Amino acid sequence: MISKIEALEWLAMAVTMVAVWLVGDKHIVGQYLMLAAQILWLVFALARRHRALAIQCVVLGVLTVRAILVWGRG
Repeated sequence: MISKIEALEWLAMAVTMVAVWLVGDKHIVGQYLMLAAQILWLVFALARRHRALAIQCVVLGVLTVRAILVWGRG
């Protein structure tokens, strides 16, 4: 039986993989999924006290928001 935090980790991984696939196919939905994945990873990182991963999630989240805004202009 896996714990809730392990389930969260697997969910974050799955959402990230789908997001990357969709971004690769040039679907804007992939960017929104990537943002959701970064939030999931951030929750996981904070629960496990992984500071470096938490910082990475925040930075990637900001970059994803930027990508969404740029995508809307294109």
